[in-house]
Amino acid sequence: MITPRQASLLAFVRDYTARHDGVAPTYREIMVGLDMQSKSQVRWLIDRLVQRGYMRRLRYRARAIEVIDLPGSAVSALRAAAARLIEQRGPAATAAFLAELAQDVAPLSAPAPVPGSNPVPAEERR
Repeated sequence: MITPRQASLLAFVRDYTARHDGVAPTYREIMVGLDMQSKSQVRWLIDRLVQRGYMRRLRYRARAIEVIDLPGSAVSALRAAAARLIEQRGPAATAAFLAELAQDVAPLSAPAPVPGSNPVPAEERR
């Protein structure tokens, strides 16, 4: 559960980031945008949101905050869409439709290895 002020900060950061090609706002821009008195208020709110898992800090970067899309919200949206689909088409037709969609989803693959990330044994270096 988050406070209304925290929710407004999340919305501000999400909207700002969307309007500025993925660049997050500075603490000062958040302070001005939310009519706060100091950057320490912004920091305090962001700390609480990071602790609760709504945001994350990106190390070694400027403007290093990121809103985390919670999987719970995606799941609830999917459930609501499935419920509407069941009402419109019925359970059997919905199940067939979802099974057909599942066949089109590509399986997740492992990321490609990064060159130089695996150490070479000493015997092979000679």
